[in-house]
Amino acid sequence: IMELEKCVQPGSLPFTEKDVRNLIHSFRRFELEEESVDLLQMCRNVKEKDPNFKYDFTKDANNCVENIAWSYASSIQSYEVFGDAVVLDTTHRLTSIDMTLGIWIGMNNHGMPCFFSCALLREGNLQSFIWALQQVFLNFMNRKAPQTVLTDQNMHLKEAVQKELPNTKHALSIGLIASRFPSWFNAVLGRHYNDWENEFYRLHNMESTMDFDLGWSDMVSCYGLHGNRHIASLFASRKLWASPYLRGHFLAGLAALPGISKIKDFIQRLLSAQTCLSRLIEQVAVVVDYKDQAGEQQIAQQNSENTILKTAAPVEGHAAAVFTPYAFYELQDELVEAAHYAYFHLEGNAFLVRHHTKTDGGCNVTWNQKEELISCSCQMFESSGILCRHALRVLTTLNYFQIPDHYLPVRWHRTQPQPSKSLIGGPDHGRSYERVKALQSMVSVLVSEAGKSEERMDLATQEVSVLLSRIRQQPVVPNVSGDSVRRQR
Repeated sequence: IMELEKCVQPGSLPFTEKDVRNLIHSFRRFELEEESVDLLQMCRNVKEKDPNFKYDFTKDANNCVENIAWSYASSIQSYEVFGDAVVLDTTHRLTSIDMTLGIWIGMNNHGMPCFFSCALLREGNLQSFIWALQQVFLNFMNRKAPQTVLTDQNMHLKEAVQKELPNTKHALSIGLIASRFPSWFNAVLGRHYNDWENEFYRLHNMESTMDFDLGWSDMVSCYGLHGNRHIASLFASRKLWASPYLRGHFLAGLAALPGISKIKDFIQRLLSAQTCLSRLIEQVAVVVDYKDQAGEQQIAQQNSENTILKTAAPVEGHAAAVFTPYAFYELQDELVEAAHYAYFHLEGNAFLVRHHTKTDGGCNVTWNQKEELISCSCQMFESSGILCRHALRVLTTLNYFQIPDHYLPVRWHRTQPQPSKSLIGGPDHGRSYERVKALQSMVSVLVSEAGKSEERMDLATQEVSVLLSRIRQQPVVPNVSGDSVRRQR
């Protein structure tokens, strides 16, 4: 193009295309180094204001930031209770800074996404994923590994999870996989794509692995997908993503369609915040804080509403008093369905439970009255922490009026235990924690009231800006020393 603009013969310019590319690369590298310095300074600034903020990074042989990760105090507190199942999304690469973004997210007791940590990785290779998992994430979260981690199909990430989290179940997030369905199947299926997608999710939610496999074969034949490499790959890896094959592994609702949709929306909010690398940490904190405030408003609204009981079973009222509305309604659905199931006492502690319209099949339930232990072959409780209709049918038939405590997991309780002092750092944590919660409640009310009109919003924004300026002028006495640097050579 430059040769045409200058009206010279090809090859007559005093520099080559390679020279231009090298010049652009040098400018680009300088910009990235400047951005990295700004990002590290942002981390240090946040650390000075909040000693419980955590971050870590590595540098390459050229003293440039290679990887960086961070987490907020509230996120670390959330992980202590809700870190049993985690989605690790590494499918986004920020082209502006040429780094892979890793986001750790879970599900809280109200069925809403909760942010745990973020990482920016220069290379999406095995070494960087190992660093993110072992050296950063577990260190931030006090060496507590999740029971289950859901990722995409990245083979390097799969290997890193197997190597560094050997006691954690690795599964594939159907939400992350399904985001590629349009590019994989739209052209192949055309106007039949939506019908195929509905059939896919129907199969995904089946209870029996045998029914899943048979249904998959019928689906492939129905839509003419024999020989499609994506279909073949999905079926080959079905034990890592299909619900029938994941039963017995705790997922906290992260693999269900409502949970998938909520996680997707939350990640999109995080991505929309990343307009400037030097302000990235501050922007993500705003999104996380906004989500917390919006969540508290939703929680307050849920708690203020009267719980509607649908059955006369005493266990329903018991669960309503203990569980959050989200968890209770999940259990209530199972309890309502339980009324349509027949049970047969086989022998000893064994029962067979199946729908009253069926003449064969069903689920095997075992009840140990002495130990108050109940188990079902459908393994719903192990996967979700919510008792299934089969177990509830047996309990109600045996005139059990309360659900045993160990089948009311703390992670679904209305009232959550306070974070341990080790996470906050200080003997006065109890009093400080209550003051923080009180302040969060006031902020929640502020946001709610300000949103009722433009005038209120303008006034709130103006006053809060003044207040923030005054707060930032106050001295901060940190109780935790500075950052750590690990150099990769």
